[in-house]
Formats: sequence, C-alpha cells, structure tokens
Amino acid sequence: MEAMSDAEVEILKALGPERKLAVMQSLIQQAFDLKEAWIGSQEPELPREEILVRVREQMAGAGT
Repeated sequence: MEAMSDAEVEILKALGPERKLAVMQSLIQQAFDLKEAWIGSQEPELPREEILVRVREQMAGAGT
C-alpha cells in the first residue's frame, strides 16, 4: 500500500467528523461488495444468502 501524499493528508484533516464517518462507511460498504463479488465468482453455486453469511463472517474477523 502506498503512503499518502501530503495533499491527501491535508484533505483528510480538513474533513469534519460527519464527513469522515460517511467516507469510512462508504469504504466499508465497498469492501463488503467486493468480497461478496469475489466469493460469488469463486463459488457460483452458492445461494446469495450463504455468500452474505460468509462475507459477514470474514468481515467480522478482519481485525483478528
């Protein structure tokens, strides 16, 4: 992962708390969607409900 540029750091510092939260929520949703798509492509026979269960399990354990 690349280090952030000084300009990127300044942009993030300028954001208010509500906007930072919105950005973080959007990033989490994007990660969820990407993981869902990846699991679905690897195991196309799985029903969507099972894919979502696996995504939730993996996302919940992401910090461990």
